[in-house]
Amino acid sequence: LGWRGGAAVAAAPSWWAAAGLYVAYNILLAVPVMAALGAAVPSGWARWQGGVLGGVGLGVSALAVHLAVAARMPGAAALDIPMLAAAQALPRWGAIFFGVLLFIQVFTTAVAMVFGFAARMAEIRPRWFQPAATAAAAVGFVGGELSFADVVGSVYPAMGVVGLAVLAALLWPRRRGGGAI
Repeated sequence: LGWRGGAAVAAAPSWWAAAGLYVAYNILLAVPVMAALGAAVPSGWARWQGGVLGGVGLGVSALAVHLAVAARMPGAAALDIPMLAAAQALPRWGAIFFGVLLFIQVFTTAVAMVFGFAARMAEIRPRWFQPAATAAAAVGFVGGELSFADVVGSVYPAMGVVGLAVLAALLWPRRRGGGAI
């Protein structure tokens, strides 16, 4: 559920569908990065440990964000980014630190996604790396002009649907190989 000026913007017909789309969206964006990282870690046990620790870390972080925002409801609901209500409650230096961290998070995510996409394109044709990176960065720049509420209400759910399709394809048993990936 996204919020625009205090009015709910439904990203999905129910909370469980929104949660499923959110999980699929996050997995979809993580696949290129995790595939490259997983290939670099030779031990299956180390990959499993990394997955568990990463999942626990993400879960604890999500709980902390939820508690911080829930403590500031209903006022936080009036903001496009409800976490800003929690940041506003911090001392000035804390709010500035939060803003810098948010910028770094967005920037590093964008760089990782552009690189992951360009690297995949370069696997098809090595000369495609630079044009693919440039095109992906341009699309990201134009997409950055959308409001956060618009992204949460439309782009995230659409990417979640694509993520569900990718997950289904990854888990579907292969005809030739005999099992799921």
